[in-house]
Amino acid sequence: MFASMLRFVAVAFVLSLAGVASEETEWIVAEDTKVAADAVFAKATYCAGGLKGDFDKEKGREQLVAVMGGKNTLLETMQAANSSNLDTVVAEKLGPKVGETVAKNLVPPIILVILWFCCSWYSCCPCFKRCCRCCSKPRITGRVQKVIILVAAAGIAAGMIISAGTSTVGYKKAVDGFDNLACTAASLLDGMLSGQNDTYFIGMLPLLRTFEKMDKDLDYNADFMTGLRAQIDSTKAIEESMSLSTAIFVLLRESISIKMPAEVATNKHACQFCNVMTAPLDATVKVLDGGVASLLSAARTEVKTQLGPQASKDLQKTLRDAAAPIVKSKTLIRDTLSFFTDTTKFMQVRGHLSGNGPNTVKHLVNSGIVWAIFLTCCVGLTLGCFCLREGPAKETQTTVPRCAACNWCCSWCFAMWVFLIGGVMLTVAWPMSGICLIMDDLSVQMLKDISPALGMNTTTPQQMYDIIDQCIVPSDPNSNAQLMDIIKPNASDPDATLRTVIVDDLKDVIMAKFTAIDKLMSSGDAKLAENQQMKDLMIMLSDPLDMMILFQDPSLINSDPLYKDMFTDATLTAAATGSSACCSDGTVGPKTPAPMGNKSISGVENFVAKLAALGTRGPMLNVRPDCADTVVCAVGSRELACEAGNNFVKLKRKILDLTKFRCDIFFDPVDMSNDCDPINLVGTLDPTTSKTTWTNTCQKADGTMKVKRKDCNLPQFVTYIQDFKKRVDRSLRRVDKTVAETGTGISVGMRGLVQKYIFTPIEFIADGVTCGFMGQYYRQVVNALCYQGVVGFVLIGKSYQACGVIALWMIVLMYGVWRRTIDNVNAAKKVRVDEAFVQ
Repeated sequence: MFASMLRFVAVAFVLSLAGVASEETEWIVAEDTKVAADAVFAKATYCAGGLKGDFDKEKGREQLVAVMGGKNTLLETMQAANSSNLDTVVAEKLGPKVGETVAKNLVPPIILVILWFCCSWYSCCPCFKRCCRCCSKPRITGRVQKVIILVAAAGIAAGMIISAGTSTVGYKKAVDGFDNLACTAASLLDGMLSGQNDTYFIGMLPLLRTFEKMDKDLDYNADFMTGLRAQIDSTKAIEESMSLSTAIFVLLRESISIKMPAEVATNKHACQFCNVMTAPLDATVKVLDGGVASLLSAARTEVKTQLGPQASKDLQKTLRDAAAPIVKSKTLIRDTLSFFTDTTKFMQVRGHLSGNGPNTVKHLVNSGIVWAIFLTCCVGLTLGCFCLREGPAKETQTTVPRCAACNWCCSWCFAMWVFLIGGVMLTVAWPMSGICLIMDDLSVQMLKDISPALGMNTTTPQQMYDIIDQCIVPSDPNSNAQLMDIIKPNASDPDATLRTVIVDDLKDVIMAKFTAIDKLMSSGDAKLAENQQMKDLMIMLSDPLDMMILFQDPSLINSDPLYKDMFTDATLTAAATGSSACCSDGTVGPKTPAPMGNKSISGVENFVAKLAALGTRGPMLNVRPDCADTVVCAVGSRELACEAGNNFVKLKRKILDLTKFRCDIFFDPVDMSNDCDPINLVGTLDPTTSKTTWTNTCQKADGTMKVKRKDCNLPQFVTYIQDFKKRVDRSLRRVDKTVAETGTGISVGMRGLVQKYIFTPIEFIADGVTCGFMGQYYRQVVNALCYQGVVGFVLIGKSYQACGVIALWMIVLMYGVWRRTIDNVNAAKKVRVDEAFVQ
């Protein structure tokens, strides 16, 4: 039975400190608000004068250890036991110590009762009077003997009064401890439930109200979620416009890179335009991705992802999991300490303790002092009569032995009473001292050592130990740990704290998107179509791409039998080197990156003109629509060079005749059999909504697009690439227009919703869920309960036992006085009888 009680008390104690998971769904009940209000009043009532009394912790601990017999057997028992063998270990280790304590404290009054009965029988029974009152004879007590008796009596009386008076010191210490415990309990309950400013903590009730409000706001049909979905739907255009612009840039990049026909390279040419455009495209894509529209779209997407239907349910579960141990702790602490907040009931108990009510502890303590004083006065009067009137020749002596006998009997009763009260107090103080030493030495390692005895297995969550270590008994008493960094609501991710889940992964991620928007919009560089890099790109796209498909280094083919003779002619070599796939000569624009920018490039026509000087370029031979004509070579020394030149023209034809260039566009989302080119993108302002409606966006209802493959020849490809400046320009202007029309819906409307319902509550609890105050109050509880209350209790018990020991000496003294005077009385009676007989 004792083991079961021990387990119950220990488990309740640990749970009240750390909290456990709970299935309770009602986070705040009416009882919570009532107790919180009561706690404010109780704190003002109990703590009006501050903490009372003082204590010496070192000496107090020595007294508690002494009560335990030099070691904490209670702790050793719990360390050696587990939940299955606790009763056995208690019987083996704790049983003998309990028996020893009970025997030491409660057996003496029992023995005194027996001795009192025997001594009274021996002294007063007529049968024993005749046979057992040995050495009965008249005695004369000299002055020296009387002085010795008076001094001894005075010493006994002084010792008894001092010992009895010491109990008042213990009583005051116990009362101060009780008052301080009440003050601390009320302050702790007030701070835990309603919060406090010193060692700042927002309070469990405000915290749970915040969690509960966030939980309700995350319901699908709540105002927040309804408003958020409306904002997401109304700002869909920003994502669609960004999606189109991104798709156009992807189309452009792929057209001049991975989709460029391999035959260009195999026919000894290279697309230098494709090579030099990589950097400008990367730069403009970076501008696009870093623009306001992209950031707005990213913020919208992030909010949609983090607070979508499933994500909001997950966040609700996280909040509920995080609140569960808080709810359990709140309920446990409320139920444990609410007694102190009921000032009516508490004051009744306080009255019994302080003397303001019937049958109070104070009366009990005072009764011992009054009894001791009364007894010493009676003994003093008896001894005064003894010294003044004692002697065998005097006839009136019956008063002294009667008073001595009465004092003797009263001393017996007093000794039994104080030994009984003191023994009971010290017996009760023994387990209380053990618990106090455990509370004073509490640590994570101790908790782990005794956890088997408490029925706590190895699956006990680490966060419980972390709360004990960082909140209840921190190594630095001035620290103020954050519960947000300790509570880990996700069992599947043991490293993810509550701060990580709702601050780092939610608030900070979303807030970073909005901060970036603010920064960019404040810079005044918000419009993409006006961005200089975008303008430069569109200028670069104006140059015909075929002008930059160039013949490679002649050294790569000057050994080829088809072309080597051409390089014997300096004119043809110069015309062929660096020639393009474009008919006409040209100069690349200055915006195009080096080495192509401002470069003059000769075309196919220039080479054919030089080749015609070696033969005849007649109308009958010019059957091509382009300029890649061959010539009839003149016979002579330059004939072979001319024929090699014709072969070079045929090489150019292979480039000009390619039909594998990719002029991809998109499928028409309305009719997938038709094409859709965003070059035809058109916007129409709706005066009713003040928003622009866009046609030919090539986007489906969900904003996606599907690329349609279209092969084309080189002239078509050149036009296709040049037209990208229109596609890019129109898509960017759509983005800018959409940002102007709907951007505030994200940067202001959506942000305002998230700020109000998510960020503000998170900011409220982020740095306010601390636990440093728990350790401070816990230490005050230990000091008040143990080093004032229990130590005061021990002091009363020991002072009573000391009174009992001194009373034993008074019993001996009074017995001696009674025996001496009763023998003289009896002797005087016998003399008078003999004298009467003689007469």
